[in-house]
Amino acid sequence: ASRCAMWWRSASDTDAPAQEAHRAEIALKRKDYVEAERMLRRVLETNPDDIAVNAMLCQCLLETNPAPHLDDIVMRLAKIMRSTDTNDQAHYLMGMVCKVKGDKRAVGFFRKALEINPNNLDAQREVRIAEMRRDQRRELANNPVTKITNLFSNLFGGKK
Repeated sequence: ASRCAMWWRSASDTDAPAQEAHRAEIALKRKDYVEAERMLRRVLETNPDDIAVNAMLCQCLLETNPAPHLDDIVMRLAKIMRSTDTNDQAHYLMGMVCKVKGDKRAVGFFRKALEINPNNLDAQREVRIAEMRRDQRRELANNPVTKITNLFSNLFGGKK
């Protein structure tokens, strides 16, 4: 009986990080970011190279307060992208980091995510928004009224 009990304990101990990661994923979907981050960091203590858990942690940090964590997020996402070129979520999240920073490379990461997974709805949305903004800027720049307004604004000092 003791062998059986020991086998059971060892099986559940090795499965604990997977269960914790699953619970963290549920917490992330519930938008309980504090709990999700705590669980994800605990899983990463035992398996720091887990791609899915690192990606979830990056998502969690981006959803809450990304500014103090941007370097950590970039490092984790770069590591994921170096280890596999088929992770659309990593490219999408790197695009979000670029968007937060105001970096124009964001759209490229979103497009790469769509190249890997055409069904990535988040990346689709971001590309669509970027294209709409680009088209609006072009339309505004080519509008003769805008050109005349800008000319007079530059001549007479514009709004103060």
